[in-house]
Amino acid sequence: MIWAQGAACLVLWIGFGYWSSKKAMATDLSRKPWAGIGMMVLGAIVMFGGMALMASNGGMVDGRLTILGWMGAGVLGMVFCGAQSYGAVWVLKSVIGSETRDNEDASKNEDLKK
Repeated sequence: MIWAQGAACLVLWIGFGYWSSKKAMATDLSRKPWAGIGMMVLGAIVMFGGMALMASNGGMVDGRLTILGWMGAGVLGMVFCGAQSYGAVWVLKSVIGSETRDNEDASKNEDLKK
């Protein structure tokens, strides 16, 4: 049963990670790559801490997740995937910058216009 629960959560996590990365790409993030790294680390801390609390408080019984444990794992995984996706986009946008977006004519050859 735990494999089916895990597979259902995996689909949810991948979908949420994809959605959050697209949402992060559309935002204008400040040029602070450490904030993105901090978000990624914080997402991992929240997920692993939440899973440890859930496991110690009866979230798993007889080798399978309880309903509340399954919902908790789903939400904690979504927090983790969202933080990883958003943080990675934040770091990449901070490093890459906006040079290519701001200068449209940078790669055009003047000889072709004549």
